[in-house]
Amino acid sequence: MRADAFEKPAGHYFLSHSIGLRPLSADKALEDHFTQVWRRADSNAWDVWLASITRFRERLGVLIDARPDEICPQTNISSGLAKILFALPERRRRRKIVLTEDDFPTIGFVLAQGRRLGYEIVFLPGGSRLADIDAWTPAFQDDAQLVLATHVFSNSSVLAPVADIARRARERGVFSVIDIAQSAGAVPVHLDAIQPDFALGTSLKYLCGGPGAAFLSMSDGSATKNLSKWTSGTFVMHTMPPAFGAGARRLRLTLRLLQVSKSCSKPESKRSRRIISVFSRAFWSRCRPAQSSRTGKGVSAGPQLSSLPVM
Repeated sequence: MRADAFEKPAGHYFLSHSIGLRPLSADKALEDHFTQVWRRADSNAWDVWLASITRFRERLGVLIDARPDEICPQTNISSGLAKILFALPERRRRRKIVLTEDDFPTIGFVLAQGRRLGYEIVFLPGGSRLADIDAWTPAFQDDAQLVLATHVFSNSSVLAPVADIARRARERGVFSVIDIAQSAGAVPVHLDAIQPDFALGTSLKYLCGGPGAAFLSMSDGSATKNLSKWTSGTFVMHTMPPAFGAGARRLRLTLRLLQVSKSCSKPESKRSRRIISVFSRAFWSRCRPAQSSRTGKGVSAGPQLSSLPVM
């Protein structure tokens, strides 16, 4: 990054751990990739907007060493963590969720909701000891379901041994979540080498992307294959083959919005599930085979969903 590419206050700036500086190119990017096509009431607006999400995932993947199809944009880290928590499979003996006293407060607020699911929330003591893998030993016991490790702690600058934590958790059958909010853009992050089950981060800080551009990364390892369909639903918008085309993207957006209503009252949940079922049947019934120009074999030409509403 170049210093002259950002809007800078007078004097020195030491708050990137909270809010990164605003890029000078932000206004033009917003106009080119969001506002302009909206202003024109262009029928291809969704293609432009979703292309921006694709670029976000691709460029972020290069930065944190993750595949684009492993990354799902989120509004904030709390939103992503809540999805992980409520997607964990039922494992009778594993009733503990382990984090630390030095994690960002909202991490604790979210994971405390695990008590509603019968989990015990265990806080490891904070401080410089968290740089030692032995300080994380309680997270690798047979009764642990999930461990959350912050890569870089904002209140101490302690660098946690996240690769060792993820490896030991994997060996012990514990789900691992790595919080890279304070490390992405500040220190090297190689998720492909760390191999956590999940990683959470945000563009608000050292990536200078502003609020609302957080992300959740999920590995495709054997552990995450046992998650409930809720997490899979979160990723469906970003993992379906491009061959399904713009119509599929329209449907995926609709389904994703409808999923949110599952947290509403019971009658509303039944209604939303019925609507999702109807949309799903309509989607798959409209998937028609076409001939590939290269192989001559049948491939999906993409559903024609122009008649379905985008909610």
